[in-house]
Amino acid sequence: MRSTPQNQQNKKQPSSSGLHVVALFEGAKGALVLLAGFELLTFIHKDIHNAAVRLVEHLHLNPTSHYPRIFLDLTEHFSDCQLWAMTLSKIRNLVLNEELMIAE
Repeated sequence: MRSTPQNQQNKKQPSSSGLHVVALFEGAKGALVLLAGFELLTFIHKDIHNAAVRLVEHLHLNPTSHYPRIFLDLTEHFSDCQLWAMTLSKIRNLVLNEELMIAE
C-alpha cells in the first residue's frame, strides 16, 4: 500500500481533544495554586498556630506524633512576613509555569 501525502498529513496532526484535556488540567492546577496562595493571605494578623491545631484535631491526628508535631512547631513561630513570602512565591510559580506552557 502506498502512502500518499494526505495520509502522512493525517498521521502528523496531534489530537486536539487530547490537548484540550491537558490544557483544562493545567488550568485547574493553576487555579488551585492561585486559590491556595490567596487563602494564605486570610491568615494575616490571625493566630495561624490555633488554626493548625484545629486542622490537626479535625483530621483526627495525634498532635504528639512526629509529622503533626513538626507541622504545629512550624506554625508556632510563623510571622506575617513569612506568610506574604509564601503567597508571593506561589503566585510567582504559577506565572512562571503558565509562561512555560505558552512557550511550548
